[in-house]
Amino acid sequence: MPKFDVVLKGGRVLDPANNIDAMRDIGVVNGRVEAVESELDAAQADDILDVYGKWVMPGVIDSHVHVSMSARGGSRALGYRQMAEAGVVTAIDFAGTMPNIIEGVKHSG
Repeated sequence: MPKFDVVLKGGRVLDPANNIDAMRDIGVVNGRVEAVESELDAAQADDILDVYGKWVMPGVIDSHVHVSMSARGGSRALGYRQMAEAGVVTAIDFAGTMPNIIEGVKHSG
């Protein structure tokens, strides 16, 4: 039975909390990073993702954003989606009133 659900192979890992800025493989089990090594055995993974030439880093926390309403229907959904695509996993939105922000989150789908 494989040790990892997925191994990300050959990406440049940037992890300031653990003082890592180097090419590394990352082994993931149940959605959590279990190993960060110079090389992990691909035979120990259910799936392999080749991330060579890409940056791999923890999710970004943006403690102060202003997500404006789009011209299409007045929703903040586009801004939230763009943040997620850029790797933002947590953000505090200071654009507008709390009811407007909550309504935007509901429509971010």
